[in-house]
Amino acid sequence: MKVLIAENDPDIVKDIGVFLTEKGCSCGIAASPEGVLASLSAHYYDVVVLHISSFGPEEIQLLKFLKTARLDKRVVLTYEDAAVSPAQMDASGIQNLRKPYTLEALFDKISAVGNYENVENDQLFYFNELIVDVRGRTARVKNQQLELTRTEFDLLHLFLRNRGLIVSKVELAKYLADGCSEKPLQSSVLYAHVKNLKKKLKFAGCQNYIKTVYGVGYRFEK
Repeated sequence: MKVLIAENDPDIVKDIGVFLTEKGCSCGIAASPEGVLASLSAHYYDVVVLHISSFGPEEIQLLKFLKTARLDKRVVLTYEDAAVSPAQMDASGIQNLRKPYTLEALFDKISAVGNYENVENDQLFYFNELIVDVRGRTARVKNQQLELTRTEFDLLHLFLRNRGLIVSKVELAKYLADGCSEKPLQSSVLYAHVKNLKKKLKFAGCQNYIKTVYGVGYRFEK
């Protein structure tokens, strides 16, 4: 995943950057609302970690932009009780995390946002011989279009967004059930979907990028 960090404390930014890099993420840094806008205009980010200090005019304008551009589902807001109330943060309708937080807690929020993001967006993924058009919901290998089911396409999209990272069976089951933890897919059904996806990719001439991490889940890697 690619993460934009817009925290207000340079030490926190450094700690987050090191931690996420160790988790296999790539990170960008923005020091102000204007910097966030500039970064989002120039690059694609899977998740934005954005500190809210007071809901001032610049922050409100940025939040309005994120919602208008339908980017708010990719955001984790952080805040301090002394400046902003939990009720204000919840009213924003955006995932949020109160300070002080642990890096593990932040990563859980980032993973949730990255994994359950709506698949209907404007992305194009290029990975060697594999091309995935998310908006058009098509996947091609060496210019040959794959006939994927909705579930198989969603799996492929999730693996590509998290390439290099382990995606657990539990995360996959929840994701394919639209994030509903009460109705996760059974392991046997999940295995069948992954197996069918791998078979279709191989038949089209794609390398075996989806690796099984036994007892845990899967990882998409070269």
